[in-house]
Amino acid sequence: MAAIRATVDGTPYPKGFPDKYQYFMGSMLNAEVKIPSVGVRDIPNKAVRPQLIKAAHEGVASAHAGVAATISLLQARYWWPGLYKETKQYVLCCDICQQIKVSTAKCPPQTPLLISNRPLQCVYLDHCGPLTPDSAYKYILVAVDSCSRFVWVWPQRSADAQTVIKDLRVFVGTYAVAAFHLDQGPAFASRAFRDTMASLGVQLQYSSPFHPAGNSVVE
Repeated sequence: MAAIRATVDGTPYPKGFPDKYQYFMGSMLNAEVKIPSVGVRDIPNKAVRPQLIKAAHEGVASAHAGVAATISLLQARYWWPGLYKETKQYVLCCDICQQIKVSTAKCPPQTPLLISNRPLQCVYLDHCGPLTPDSAYKYILVAVDSCSRFVWVWPQRSADAQTVIKDLRVFVGTYAVAAFHLDQGPAFASRAFRDTMASLGVQLQYSSPFHPAGNSVVE
């Protein structure tokens, strides 16, 4: 058990342990490293794991492979708690990959913005928060008029749909807002919120997912 704990958390090996377990990593590190074997895989000591990940990702055979390929190469011989997480973090933060590789991520289509020619034709909405833990109100609902840039704010104890609906029902009834432009936060995307706004005759326009600039007026 002492040997296993040493392998997992990097604590000192028990007396006589290094002499009993000696393995070679071959061309991956070109150095002798003491590793205990479990089944058909080796469990490397915590201190050498970054070197193994580096060798698997940047070696001649892999040539800066992706996350899945690098993990597959490591798992062919090694295992340790957190192998997947540590390898993924290393590959995603690799400077060379960031500079050279072209992203293959598919971006969602951007939503065209509503054009406002008069006040209250389109109002941008967003939540600010959560605020400091000792504050009675955890969030602030912010509204910015697209044409005049006039700002309204509501302190809120919660950012759920019912709280938002309560404040905006009065706001819409008072100012006859034609449309809201908002992000896809849980409160704004909820069925209750959309149904309420539809019953009030308010058009909703959502910004593209994971694209804060689409709601930049109020961000």
